Amino acid sequence: MSLKIKSLMYQLASNFKNNKHLWFVDILLVLSVYAVILMVAFSFTNFLSIVYSLKWYFVTVAAIYFVALLLSKNYRTLWIHASIRDYIKTAFACFAAGLISIIVAYFIKNSHYYLKFSLVSMFFSTLLIVVSRITIKCGYIVLKQHFARKNGKSSINILVIGAGSAAAMFLDDVLNSKRNYNIVGLIDDNERKVSSYVNGKKVLGSRYDIVRVCQEYCVEEIILAIPGISNTERKKIIEICTETKCKIKTLPSIDQIIDKEISSQIRSVNIEDLLARDAIYLDDKGIKDIIFGKTIMVTG
Repeated sequence: MSLKIKSLMYQLASNFKNNKHLWFVDILLVLSVYAVILMVAFSFTNFLSIVYSLKWYFVTVAAIYFVALLLSKNYRTLWIHASIRDYIKTAFACFAAGLISIIVAYFIKNSHYYLKFSLVSMFFSTLLIVVSRITIKCGYIVLKQHFARKNGKSSINILVIGAGSAAAMFLDDVLNSKRNYNIVGLIDDNERKVSSYVNGKKVLGSRYDIVRVCQEYCVEEIILAIPGISNTERKKIIEICTETKCKIKTLPSIDQIIDKEISSQIRSVNIEDLLARDAIYLDDKGIKDIIFGKTIMVTG
């Protein structure tokens, strides 16, 4: 595939991420499904005459699907950031449109219409519309990563510690940003998560596998995506990470990352992260008033 074609595909994906032309694709998919089902159900020679006799029904069905998706705010969803909830919402909107289409067809009373035709058409219309949303997200991410590599920037191998909500948010942000991070995998102490996937990245093991994974995948940086962990446990994990000689960075707490871009808030590990307790901050002004001009010996 030439670079020019890939550039065109990337531009199309960029348009669809902003929902440009998406309504047109939905209508085209619905009409195509109904037309193909008709062609399969009846002989090809009678196909055009049957389509002509049902032309107003097809127009009505397309309008019903469009309105259902519009009311479900489908065309306001940023599909490159879509979650499973958005796909389920789309499926419900399509099923609702399909049921309304069946009711409408009942009153048309066309000799070429039957219930099985509408049910099958509803199923495949829903399937294709949901798949189109998934394709937008996956296609945009793949093409964006491809063009990032074309720019000649070498990617940084990253290991993420944690496979919870913070890690998932971080991965989603990285996959949709211009940062050339190569996420080699994740680490989590929950045995049920090991070998599972978060946003397409595999959980490679527990904290005791950190050193091995860093050596095996040539990891350059370790990101701590465990904002809710206790300071004691955080210190233990950081001590293991220091054995790898990798740069160690951490995500802020969930309260700090709300409504902000996660990957831009990564910071290096501070001395406070190594304490097995919360940091204690002294009243410098009050202390100065007490010890100013005196010779002080500090113990402990």
